[in-house]
Amino acid sequence: MTQSNDTEKKKPIWRRYFLWGMPVGGLLAAFVVGIIFWGGFNTAMEATNTKEFCVSCHEMNDFVYQEYQARSTT
Repeated sequence: MTQSNDTEKKKPIWRRYFLWGMPVGGLLAAFVVGIIFWGGFNTAMEATNTKEFCVSCHEMNDFVYQEYQARSTT
């Protein structure tokens, strides 16, 4: 029967398990960061993909939006 030394300490649990050469905790953190990034990007795209946002620029309101309104009524 083998006995373990006191000098042979166990690594913390988050450093013991590796998947594809990366700690499982690191993969989980990368997954969560990816979800947060995707959610933020999607929210920003939805907020800026509206007519009100597009015509908020004075150049758009003075020229392009006037032309857009004239075409949409005919």
